[in-house]
Amino acid sequence: MAEGRDFAASTTAGPRWDASGHTTFATWVREVGAWLNVTSARLNPTQQAAAIQLGLRGIARDFAMAIPAVAISHGAAINGVHTDPVTYLLHALGSRFESLEDER
Repeated sequence: MAEGRDFAASTTAGPRWDASGHTTFATWVREVGAWLNVTSARLNPTQQAAAIQLGLRGIARDFAMAIPAVAISHGAAINGVHTDPVTYLLHALGSRFESLEDER
């Protein structure tokens, strides 16, 4: 299976993604959106954020695991507005890795 597409019903790890792989960040975010919809009845946003962290590989995983646990448990503010853990995690990842899209 292609990178990012082997998450079939997993609730312990979100869709896989590695910044050095072939799947773009934008494609991975769309896959995460679908995965969030599939898991929303079983997992709360804290569990979803942690599962997304576990699905990451390489420098993306290192980056995500360095996010303070409180932000993964309770969310954090973006531009002064409190957000849920998933939104905060995806925003942080986007801020770090979206710029790589132009380099591909």
